[in-house]
Amino acid sequence: MGRAFHCRKRLPRALSNFQSNSSLYLSLRTDLPLDAVKRAARLLTVYERMEKEIVYAHASQDLSPAD
Repeated sequence: MGRAFHCRKRLPRALSNFQSNSSLYLSLRTDLPLDAVKRAARLLTVYERMEKEIVYAHASQDLSPAD
């Protein structure tokens, strides 16, 4: 693996203490474009279900890569 795709999701301003550039940046751990698209879609699905919890954990710096 010489390269890996990443997923970046900008956090909503209203939930992230009005910091306009707060974002999550996660490795998709693949160098295959089709796998990257599928993994990003799954990540965004989970994010949509748990948006408030993720944003608050990120704002309090209580979000580990495993989470």
